Amino acid sequence: MIDFHDKRYQYNYATRRADVSWIEKMSILLDSPTGHAVDIGCGGGIYTRALTSLGFDTVTGVDSSLPILEVAKQLHPTLPFHHGQAEATGLASGHYSLVYCRALIHHLNEVEPFLSEAFRLLENDGQLIVQDRTSEDCFLQGSPSHIRGYYYNLFPHLQEIERKRRPTIQMLSSTIIRSGYEVERVETFWETRQTSSKQHFLQEIRARTGRSILHALSDHELNKLIAYLDQQIQDEFIEETDRWTIWVARK
Repeated sequence: MIDFHDKRYQYNYATRRADVSWIEKMSILLDSPTGHAVDIGCGGGIYTRALTSLGFDTVTGVDSSLPILEVAKQLHPTLPFHHGQAEATGLASGHYSLVYCRALIHHLNEVEPFLSEAFRLLENDGQLIVQDRTSEDCFLQGSPSHIRGYYYNLFPHLQEIERKRRPTIQMLSSTIIRSGYEVERVETFWETRQTSSKQHFLQEIRARTGRSILHALSDHELNKLIAYLDQQIQDEFIEETDRWTIWVARK
């Protein structure tokens, strides 16, 4: 799989902007975007920047990859970024009104240490928002509205990889509750990743940009996937969407 500490991939999670669909969803889910927030597993700062635009006094991005943080600081020089682990950020206790993480959970060997760290960081009554793709989200049938599903149509062995690292909705809900939170909402959400030409999309697939599961494919398999996607996608411009599950919990 992808090595997030390899400088070859430091731009892989940095070049997009958060879509308006995400902005609108967060505007609904957030109590009131004031005080201090932290974006754990921030990557290149795409969502750190987006959270800042919603009105927080500060949003601190935390990531374990120094090469990726280097890019985040280049692209967003006015934002605070901090090198730390999801389970040990080194940030102040009880200081944050929001802990947010997107696409982090499935990269962790254990979820509980992260949830404990987030609990420590939150002020009393603070919010935890977890956004990730579960087994239920990943294995929807491939279609023009769920392009990632085509990956698993062509290569069923990718499903086995995903099953091992993706929680079910119920599994993660139970873990969050056991970690001391009150779970207020659990819902699925279709987020537009990007709207682009098919050519640009296929170039990103070839570069494995922003799609960690593609690093499980050999170069030969990747070329086969590109040909398959080119055949399945008829439109020259596409809206690439993914289904996510979002948990909103409170300390």
